[in-house]
Amino acid sequence: MSVYCLAHLLASRHRYDESFVLYERACGAYPAVLGEDHPTTGVCRQHYSEALASQKQDTPDSNASTQKSESSKLSRGLAKIGIKGSKFSLR
Repeated sequence: MSVYCLAHLLASRHRYDESFVLYERACGAYPAVLGEDHPTTGVCRQHYSEALASQKQDTPDSNASTQKSESSKLSRGLAKIGIKGSKFSLR
């Protein structure tokens, strides 16, 4: 099983912290190995973005500052894999 597939499986089980470590590893390696334009590189990044957003939805927000913090966390996670101004933004 690939690192990416394991990350996707963990995210589907709502084990986000574990999946994010693996997504970052896979999303960091795929551009160098497969290239920026390879479909697997794009899908890995998309699934990582979706997992970040799913974690946000699974965590109830108690106030606006928590929501802003989570939005920042999502932005930082996306920036780590080279996605800026993503359509997956929480705004």
